[in-house]
Amino acid sequence: MSRANHMTVIPFGGLGNRLRVLNSAFFLSRDIGADVELVWFVKPELNSELGDMFAATGFEYFPMSRWKRALLKPFLKHIYIQKYESTYRRFLRLFYDQVYFDNDLTVRSPSQLRAEIAQHGRVLIATCYQFYDFENFDNLVVQPQLRQRIDALTARFDRNTVGVHIRRTDHTALIKASPVELFTDRMKQLEGEDPDVKFFLATDDASLKTALREQFGQRLITQDIPLSRATAEGMQGAVVDIYALSQTKKIICTTRSSFAQMAALIGAEKEIIEVC
Repeated sequence: MSRANHMTVIPFGGLGNRLRVLNSAFFLSRDIGADVELVWFVKPELNSELGDMFAATGFEYFPMSRWKRALLKPFLKHIYIQKYESTYRRFLRLFYDQVYFDNDLTVRSPSQLRAEIAQHGRVLIATCYQFYDFENFDNLVVQPQLRQRIDALTARFDRNTVGVHIRRTDHTALIKASPVELFTDRMKQLEGEDPDVKFFLATDDASLKTALREQFGQRLITQDIPLSRATAEGMQGAVVDIYALSQTKKIICTTRSSFAQMAALIGAEKEIIEVC
């Protein structure tokens, strides 16, 4: 059997989406003996380079050259690929032996995908979905300055601290399916069961932080910085939130969010309290 020797990987979406694509590629490359070329676009939905957030990934890869990435950035947009998939596929097959987009990956099992890709020398994968199995995100190492912030924040935690993740500002379907009351009802329930309970709130909505602080008072722990995807500061704050969530033993969330999924897969096993 011939082996794939080169996979070009383009992760789309926000931080959780991109990192599950990245880990899928890393663990697949390990199993088939391929190298990984990473195309990491800095865009409004994630305005930060990978290296500004993570000091190491635990796997070897090489970034696409800056000039080539700059040429591709206006052209390779997720929304365009979804709309004109066949056109993109025909063009990209001029440069790659096989091309995989969202629809290709969702209909293939990891074993099917592994067998297929192992037959090709040059493969392009452009998606926002996990496409290969991995156990956790423990291979990722955050930058030291972010680790300091995580440690300072979680020093306020104790064994009674419960994580809460509520995404609000940019995911209309998720907001509609999971109103805030679903989260606060679970928080009140835990408050009634445990008089010492605390909550760490991770959210991208500043007004929600204020409202829940008024409701839960000193029980509520949160970061007091904007968490906009459109700024490098906001993305670094998002990394701090994910890793702080990962150090709680319970997380109230919807697992439809890749942010919460990632937090659940860092460190020790956690109880997930699903709201919808």
